[in-house]
Amino acid sequence: MDTGLTVLIVEDDFKMAALIEGYLRNMGFSKIQISDSGQAALEILQSQEVGLVISDLGMPGLSGLDLLKKTREDLNLKILPFIMLTGSDKDDDIRDATLAGVTAYFLKPLKFDPFKNRIEALFKCIGE
Repeated sequence: MDTGLTVLIVEDDFKMAALIEGYLRNMGFSKIQISDSGQAALEILQSQEVGLVISDLGMPGLSGLDLLKKTREDLNLKILPFIMLTGSDKDDDIRDATLAGVTAYFLKPLKFDPFKNRIEALFKCIGE
């Protein structure tokens, strides 16, 4: 697993962003950026090389789902691994994220072991 790539956390809840960052650092990732809005995250994605996005679904303005859709429309970002986090277990939210091309979907509260295992499996699948 390439822990040298940049991971972008898109989360408007500071405590949740810090938790995710801690999990990633525990896994060996050192290049982590945090954005508190979908719009700011999109600007980062269009100007820097990012290897993984972990985004909250529900955010004001450009939501995580809208951010996902914009990445899938962009030829340079189309295959970027994108993990969605949410407190919603509504079937519609899961379906919409899946149809938009989400790589993985996690419900909050986030637990370290399933999160770590899924990221490790993701990178094995993409050959990192």
